[in-house]
Amino acid sequence: MLKDILDFLLKIRPDYRKRITVLLFVAGIGTFARQWWEPLVYALFNQEFGTTLDTNVDYIASSVLFGLGLSLLLLNRYDENKQKKIEAELSNKTLAQNVQTTGDDHTSVTVTGNNNPTTIDRSTHIHHHPNPESPPQKELDQLPFQDLRLGELDEFVGRSEALTWLEDELFKQQKTKTLAIVSVQGAGGMGKTFLAHKFVQQHQTEHTFVEIFVGERSAFETGIEFLSRLGQDISGIQAEDQLRQALQHHFSRGSGVLVLDDVWNADVTLLIPDNLYWQTLITTRNFALAKKLTKNRVLELDKLSLDEAIQLFKIVLNDDFNAAQETDYKELAEHLGLRPYGIRLAANSLRQSDFSRTTPQALLAELNERGLQKPRPDYAEDEANIRQLRPLLEHCLEQLEQESVFARSLLNKLTVCADEGIEAEYLMQWQQQECPDEDIQHALIQIKNFGLLFLEKQRLSIFGEEKIVERIRLHTDLLNLLREASLEKERQSLQAFLYQTLVVSNESIEAHRTLQFQINALIAGLQQNPSNTESLYDQFWIHLRRTGRLQWAYELGSVYLKDQEKDGDKVGLYVAYGNQALILQAWGKLEQAMTLHQKEEKLCEELGDQAGLSRSYGNQALILKAWGKLDEAMALLQKQEKLKEDLGDQAGLSLSYGNQALILKAWGKLEDAMALHQKEEKLCGELGDQAGLSACYGNQAVILQAWGKLEDAMALHQKEEKLCEELGDQAGLSVCYNNQAVILQAWGKLDEAMALQQKKAKLCEKLGDKAKLLSCYWNMGLLYKQMNDHSTAIEKLEQAIELGTSLKRPDLPKLKEFLESYRQEIKDG
Repeated sequence: MLKDILDFLLKIRPDYRKRITVLLFVAGIGTFARQWWEPLVYALFNQEFGTTLDTNVDYIASSVLFGLGLSLLLLNRYDENKQKKIEAELSNKTLAQNVQTTGDDHTSVTVTGNNNPTTIDRSTHIHHHPNPESPPQKELDQLPFQDLRLGELDEFVGRSEALTWLEDELFKQQKTKTLAIVSVQGAGGMGKTFLAHKFVQQHQTEHTFVEIFVGERSAFETGIEFLSRLGQDISGIQAEDQLRQALQHHFSRGSGVLVLDDVWNADVTLLIPDNLYWQTLITTRNFALAKKLTKNRVLELDKLSLDEAIQLFKIVLNDDFNAAQETDYKELAEHLGLRPYGIRLAANSLRQSDFSRTTPQALLAELNERGLQKPRPDYAEDEANIRQLRPLLEHCLEQLEQESVFARSLLNKLTVCADEGIEAEYLMQWQQQECPDEDIQHALIQIKNFGLLFLEKQRLSIFGEEKIVERIRLHTDLLNLLREASLEKERQSLQAFLYQTLVVSNESIEAHRTLQFQINALIAGLQQNPSNTESLYDQFWIHLRRTGRLQWAYELGSVYLKDQEKDGDKVGLYVAYGNQALILQAWGKLEQAMTLHQKEEKLCEELGDQAGLSRSYGNQALILKAWGKLDEAMALLQKQEKLKEDLGDQAGLSLSYGNQALILKAWGKLEDAMALHQKEEKLCGELGDQAGLSACYGNQAVILQAWGKLEDAMALHQKEEKLCEELGDQAGLSVCYNNQAVILQAWGKLDEAMALQQKKAKLCEKLGDKAKLLSCYWNMGLLYKQMNDHSTAIEKLEQAIELGTSLKRPDLPKLKEFLESYRQEIKDG
């Protein structure tokens, strides 16, 4: 028993553990001597735990409290003494050897050009992409619960046992479990989301809740949306491990309950916090998935009772409820499977009708004509085609169209949006551009009165001011029904709005980051309307790639590539090959990228497209350089240079000069490299290419550092830093900080060097760049060693090696060897 308690306490954060230690120790003594200072002990416990000691507690309780406190106190003292001993050993000896990671090469790929796929410039460059400045990041507790609901709160009936179960499993039982994850499972329309919202509403004053609608989206896309809401710069997050690291970073900074609503896929585990400070509530229709995700902690949400169904009818209908027809209401509810969603829809339909003509009996008769069948008593899961609710949904849609043709057309517009809905402000902008004479707000109220949409309210705190963001979403069953239509006009309308707002507009993408999710909805819609692929590709591929949405860009490119292969369009095909290869390069899948570039090269030769051929040469050269095949890379770059000269492409020529210079530098031919960089600098200046100029400054400065001309190098790095700040190029800025820190360290200005490395570390963490973060940790470790802070030095070097292990760095054995040598030198004293 005592060992189990100690094991649990040792998992608590050290600062909390010490606090509990003192309390337990004081409490133990206090119970031995309660007649002297009982009030003090009771007051302490009341303040910390909200309770007082039982007045019947005597020497047994006091012994346990005293023993726990003493054990933890001794353990803390042992840890402190051990740490002091290590620090003393480290301070006795410093190593003469100093291993330094020098400046990073500015190597990358840039896409420029217009929106015509036949003239996309997939050229190579040696600088990092300028990233727009990110909005301020928000803490998790600044994202209170989102008002996900169908109906009003007072429409919640029954489910008291379900609420008690959730409270017990997530809060009370959590004290004895390692990680609290529960699921609520039930058929569509059974009230899973509404139950989750009611639970949030009951406990929101004591706990932080974050609710995320998942739906049929991948966990990756859902996580990206969540980070976007937090204000996180997601441009550097292109893989699941990067997303997981970013999510857990945020979850480590607080505590609360994460609600993942309407989960369809098992990959949702990517989003679940992995620490004891968070609990997770999942809602899903799939029982097998619920069991897989949460094992035996599954709440199976069943249908309402007949009495509860009547209660819900009364709440929604209010004065329109006819008590004399209660038997008819019950029969209607039974045919609808006693699902809360179906009962609300039926009640809203009756409320919107003339009761002299429409009664629950008449509504049921109409639904029976539409094919409604009374469900089996033992049904649990949905059929494939929403069997119970489809006739009612069709009836409500017809009622809405009779009331307002525009409102019905607006519902179709909402159908082509993302599953998670669209922000109300964007919907208003979109419809005001297209239908300026219509009363859009009134139409939305009409739709809501039938229970066919619901609002998600999100409160965000930005610069100390609270902002309410409203998003409109449709129920999954309604979406499935409406999406059986082609909806071609609606998708074209949404595409035109997105193109104007996201691509043509001069506003920063950060102003409309969440609107990008609607592009993904259009990509998903290509399955129903593949004829629109080329238009969507022309307008959005470059935009998606430039703004860091590589997964979406690749998915869109894959659809476009298949169409070009099918049509035999060689021009479109080589463009698609080259663009898909660029994304693969960004992901580090170099062999696959090279295969596509070689296909691109072959088609360009067949077509006699010299511009396309030169771009292909440049991008293949970057891959060859990454593989260490510098001779082959240089040969291709020289072929590229000749083509650029023949074409009069000055911008492309400057790129080629820069990349050739990097290879010359790798060969140790620094004079030749500097000469090419200076030619590159001249062209960038004439062209006004600030990004290229900043990279050129950085690469020249690295050569000057190698020559020992540190003052000249620092001057160029400072010019580079200024340009990176103006461009918002955070990746380039992190490299610049590193190289300046190296110079400052050589000058003995260790504090200034450390400050720059710390700034670099923050940028690398934000960008998710593990490779540069490794370099940063290593250099920080060496700086701390030089500053005689050996314990911190070892900590940073260990962090670097941990990252190197995850990245499978080829130089990992050398890093480990250095660290072990360092430790041995300290031990030998």
